Amino acid sequence: MPRSPRSILLGAAFLLLGSACGGGGAQHRPSIVAIFPADGSVVPWVDQIRVTYDEPVRVLNSKAVRLADEVTGDGIYVEAFDDPSDPRSILVKPLVTHLGPFHLHHVAIQEGAVVNAEDHYALNQFDSYFTVGRPPQLVVTSTNGSAYEIDTDTGAVVSTTPAPLGYKAREPVGTPGRVWVWLDPVPGPGDSLLGTFVPGDATMTVVPLLGEVGIRKGVSFAVSIDDETLYATAIDQSRNRLRLHRVEVRTLTELIPPLELSPSVAGSPASFRPAVDIRLNRLYVPFSDGAGGGSMAVVDLRTFAELDAGPAPGVDALPTPTGSGPMSYEPLAEYIFLLRAGDANPGFVLIGPSDFAQFPVDEALIQGSPTSLYVTPDGRYVVDGLDAYDGTAGLVRSEAGDIGQGFSVDVLDDVGGVFQGSDRVPVLVDDPSRTRFHAISSDGVESFIEDYEWDDADVAQIDLDPLTVGIQAISLAAVPGTVTGAAYPKGRSGPP
Repeated sequence: MPRSPRSILLGAAFLLLGSACGGGGAQHRPSIVAIFPADGSVVPWVDQIRVTYDEPVRVLNSKAVRLADEVTGDGIYVEAFDDPSDPRSILVKPLVTHLGPFHLHHVAIQEGAVVNAEDHYALNQFDSYFTVGRPPQLVVTSTNGSAYEIDTDTGAVVSTTPAPLGYKAREPVGTPGRVWVWLDPVPGPGDSLLGTFVPGDATMTVVPLLGEVGIRKGVSFAVSIDDETLYATAIDQSRNRLRLHRVEVRTLTELIPPLELSPSVAGSPASFRPAVDIRLNRLYVPFSDGAGGGSMAVVDLRTFAELDAGPAPGVDALPTPTGSGPMSYEPLAEYIFLLRAGDANPGFVLIGPSDFAQFPVDEALIQGSPTSLYVTPDGRYVVDGLDAYDGTAGLVRSEAGDIGQGFSVDVLDDVGGVFQGSDRVPVLVDDPSRTRFHAISSDGVESFIEDYEWDDADVAQIDLDPLTVGIQAISLAAVPGTVTGAAYPKGRSGPP
């Protein structure tokens, strides 16, 4: 007997349904087997959440994750990223506001966040709760060569970790639970050494590095998206080339071989702080040409190979003719920012990571040379710290979405109601527990902390001494010398 059109359609529908569910059987779908922080746990501090599945997965919808502060009721903007060190895991990273200290947090991994190799996703939302504890203390390096853990509410020194005899610590950067520094020989010459310590350690540990033929001059650092790898840049001075070292954070060992990048270095300094692109998993490394311009090498961190970004035959770096200096990548604005260090007036270059288009900004009417760079986590503002600025106009605030519209921001360094006379802001650093950043200014003898709110405010300075009339800073007189760099240790993204 012939089948009716309706029965044929119903049969086709059931066949499609069976195919979607695995051809007559239940589909195999990815299941979460672990999360850090664990459900119900109380952890000292975290910067991101690691979610592990029972099989390899990839992020399908980076925004299918939620995080909320259960104390304030506020949502925390997060996105999901593939974990470069574990194909079964993803990382959930706060991109704007930070986790609240001592607050209960709720994380939700929605059904469509990831898919497995068969392009199947989970059918149910996964919920977990955790509480974070006290945030880490700020660590600064000083002109006297040691590193100091300080209380940013009082300026008091919490602990001191001296550099090895005959060396000065410089350029601190944080990874989970520890700080890394370059150790420069005093008075020199000699190799810069890679040093690391946990705040409170009595001594620094030196991590051996390989690769340089001549004297090694340490430059700067960056940290991988999963916080598991430290990238250390150093110049081989006999060859005028820069080598990129990878160091495994958990074992304190170098992953060999290092990578030599294409540009020849020039000028002083010849290279600056690099930046990690967490969306494309790249490292951008700036170089100076010694004549006001430079270049930017691009490294694919998956393959640990330099990409061809420039116009010359073969693999070469992107020319940046309007400036060179430390770099920052902002994932919400999705731009690379290159500070025009050493220019007579404030300025930076905005670079597109997809097409490498460059948009220079020059604030010719503002006095002071740019020395430090900070991009607010909401992607709205770019902040330059200045050297030899006029009066109290020590910062410049520009809008990332409307470049060229920058204006001065005061650095009010009053302590006890007395103006201290700072004329340089060498350090700008994010506060990991509040929507603020620290500016550290100096008068050449002593350093001072000024705090700025950036969330729903136009980079407004915060009063750090409510008992004294006017906006007050905090003195770092307890730190011998003047501050040269600052960093917070990161929180854990997995069990120690």
